[in-house]
Amino acid sequence: MVNSTSYQPPIDKLLTLGSQHLNDVAELGIGSEHIPDLIKMAVDDELLGADNEKETMAPVHAWRILGQLQATDAIIPLIQLFKLVDNDLVNEELPKVYGNIGTAAIPALVEYLAQNQNQLLARVTAINSLEEIASQHPSASNQVKSVLTQSLQSCNQNEAELNGFIVSALINLQTQEAAPIIKYAFNTNQVAEDIVGNWDEVRQSLGINSDEEVQEFIPTPQHSVTEASTPDVEEASEDEINALIDLVAQVTETETQTKENAVPTSELASETENTSLLSNEPEVQQQIIDTEENLTNTIDKVEEEIEDVVSEIEASEDTQVAVEASTKTDEWHEQTKDESIETVIVESDEESNLLEQEDNKGFGRPATSKEKPEKPQKAKPSKKKKRGFSDL
Repeated sequence: MVNSTSYQPPIDKLLTLGSQHLNDVAELGIGSEHIPDLIKMAVDDELLGADNEKETMAPVHAWRILGQLQATDAIIPLIQLFKLVDNDLVNEELPKVYGNIGTAAIPALVEYLAQNQNQLLARVTAINSLEEIASQHPSASNQVKSVLTQSLQSCNQNEAELNGFIVSALINLQTQEAAPIIKYAFNTNQVAEDIVGNWDEVRQSLGINSDEEVQEFIPTPQHSVTEASTPDVEEASEDEINALIDLVAQVTETETQTKENAVPTSELASETENTSLLSNEPEVQQQIIDTEENLTNTIDKVEEEIEDVVSEIEASEDTQVAVEASTKTDEWHEQTKDESIETVIVESDEESNLLEQEDNKGFGRPATSKEKPEKPQKAKPSKKKKRGFSDL
């Protein structure tokens, strides 16, 4: 039995209510200042696992009050209760609580739904909570429809049962704009039909009369890779490659000599002070500046040419590899085709020899119409009962 002294008035009154439904929180004198104590009771493992009905219902009363108070501080703590999949009250009550809290709970619920490591029924509770928010807050309806539709876009990574509950919520919210994605999920066999029905039933539930009204959905890969066409370049010759190597060596040597011949700034300043050559001969000074600029431009131009040649060589190598691979593939297909034809010819010759032997012995009589086996009749499919949350 839980020690009632661990909860102070007026929170301790919740331990005595049992199954009695509390309509007016003000009757107990509970307000927003009691939210921390309410959260404590809401997630109390000892109360949640108690055998006494009054103690078991105390956290449920705390959930409901937190919802009425729109306690955003309770959003994360209450989500942690989703894992209690054996507790029916969690899936029955917490969606209503989040519906009362409102749109502030949407981001946390979406994040929980997206985590594949969470249990199926726990994620279904998140779906039901999002649907309840949209129902109680029409202004948030479009946002909820959008996040549920985005969740279904990952149908190939979701369990088929989870996709079924997402589709069910989209139907309840009459999300016709999600029809292309829903149809795609059905076409790829990613929806549990025993939960929500087949595509035709879902389409009709969305108010869509014909399949032609639904546009085709083309999924976008998570890691989109753009295929670039192979550039049409000529294969570089050995002489061109050697010339490129020599060019690189020359540039490297030029840069090295430039660094060795460079005069430190301090020495240049000292020399300028001690001689009047540069000050008296402006033309000499301008020639030095022009020479430095020309040398820099030459080095930059050579480096650009090197990069262009390297790019062409790499592209040429890629093209050559692709051509060789394509040629090998064509040869393999041709060889396989020839082997298949030879096999068919051999088998045909063997069958002809066997038929001749049977004709000589009086066998191989064609079957009459009476002797032909009858085709088995297909059994009519029986209508399956849809599964719900309690059946999982």
